[in-house]
Amino acid sequence: MGIVFNPLENNSQIAANTLLAVATQNDITVKRYPVQKTADGIDRVTFETLVADMRKDGVDLVYLPADSLLISNAKVITDIVHSAGLPTFSATESPIRNSGALIGVVSRYYYAGQFAAFKAQQILTEGAFAGDIPIETLQQFSYIVNADTQT
Repeated sequence: MGIVFNPLENNSQIAANTLLAVATQNDITVKRYPVQKTADGIDRVTFETLVADMRKDGVDLVYLPADSLLISNAKVITDIVHSAGLPTFSATESPIRNSGALIGVVSRYYYAGQFAAFKAQQILTEGAFAGDIPIETLQQFSYIVNADTQT
């Protein structure tokens, strides 16, 4: 598996490192591929070279973590990855629904919004102190397959 990540975003690095650790524990080979940010997003030629390296490395699946650079450039990324015959697995809904990523197990934006509203309600109407509210993750996920995507 290849993980495309933005080395300038902490959450992207954390996602890449966490997936690498979990995959290693389960005998899954994972390689990290850092994407370089440009003034216009990502450089297409540099990314094509990165994807060629993935092919040489025997990558079977490309993972796209939750990252603003990757999400905002998802169409370019998925087009290049898919043209190389590699499928994409996205951690977020938008690249699947709007940019042609193949699959993902995601927390739907709608449910994330509901959960944020629930936390805000605890603070605004119930008088809870934000520092006392436990950090929680969503418990509901959706498995999305983009049936229109071809790799």
